[in-house]
Amino acid sequence: MTTAKAGEFISTFEAAQLLFVSHQHVVKLVESGTLPLHHITGEHRFLRKADVLAYKAKKQREARAFFDAQAEDQEPPGLMYSEGDAGSAICPYCERIVTTTFLRRDVPFSDGKGVVRNILVAVCDTCDAVVAIPAQSTAEIQAAQKK
Repeated sequence: MTTAKAGEFISTFEAAQLLFVSHQHVVKLVESGTLPLHHITGEHRFLRKADVLAYKAKKQREARAFFDAQAEDQEPPGLMYSEGDAGSAICPYCERIVTTTFLRRDVPFSDGKGVVRNILVAVCDTCDAVVAIPAQSTAEIQAAQKK
């Protein structure tokens, strides 16, 4: 009989926090088979943390490839977004073009070594994930990297 290591399994709520998406979106990923369900205890579903991290890494690679393929600064000169503005983007989690709303969020660095606080980002209206960062937030990102 094998025993589980501490932290090997996480709930769908914890997975949602790890992926920066809603709990409902994680449930959809489990129900579609995109994220494998490990076990159910009572009313709680548990996933292997390694599976969630692998999914997150895959989505980050896909997003990076997409962004790298885009023109360097597609925003016309002088275009500024405001909190509450609407837009559209390709969501790597929903895997389609979605409507977005520009909101202020804390965004972790991709290396996990810090967070940019309260920057303007485009948020997917479907899964609540950050899908784009406008060029006007660049200065705040660079300042946070220097800290």
